[in-house]
Amino acid sequence: MDRVAAAAADPAGAAADASASTPRIIIGIGFALFAASNFMNIYMTNDYATDQLFWPNIVRAVGQALVFAPLSAVATAGIEAENAGSASGLFNMTRNLGGAVGIACCRPC
Repeated sequence: MDRVAAAAADPAGAAADASASTPRIIIGIGFALFAASNFMNIYMTNDYATDQLFWPNIVRAVGQALVFAPLSAVATAGIEAENAGSASGLFNMTRNLGGAVGIACCRPC
């Protein structure tokens, strides 16, 4: 699945850099694909096997690539070259921290 996400991230990032309005559209399509992959698993049971999760995971990987690559470009747009590293680091730290808090909140009490 990582190969699928990597293959989709490069064109998504290039398309996001091409136009000012394109990143929002690409990010929206990515979120829609991610939601579609979740709905593909709506009838999941304990009897699901690897082959039944293949296509939902492919759709999810493409959706995540379409979200994260342009989102990184949007987050660092307009930052001076000398501050680009700090802005990218702050964006990545915030994204990882948000993911960790989100996972912690999903833990059953």
